[in-house]
Amino acid sequence: MTSTDWTRTEVLGVANVLAPLLYGIGLISPLTPSEGRPGLGEVVVFVAIPLLVILYTVAVVRIALIRAVLLLEAGIIVGLTVLVLRVQAGSR
Repeated sequence: MTSTDWTRTEVLGVANVLAPLLYGIGLISPLTPSEGRPGLGEVVVFVAIPLLVILYTVAVVRIALIRAVLLLEAGIIVGLTVLVLRVQAGSR
């Protein structure tokens, strides 16, 4: 492994720690029903960007177990987002 591989691995690791944190920050305030319906900008920042980071890492990583965990993480983010948006729309 060259130093470039280590740098890439470290960057992907940090990005995948920050992606769920960014989504979590969105769940604290901008995406929750108490704040009203989220705008497109909030959904992009707090949902789409974390999902893109996770899915990019799934495409790059070679270890099947890590891919499975990241896909599970992406599925949880999508599921929670759909649930929150349905609650805000008033349907269950």
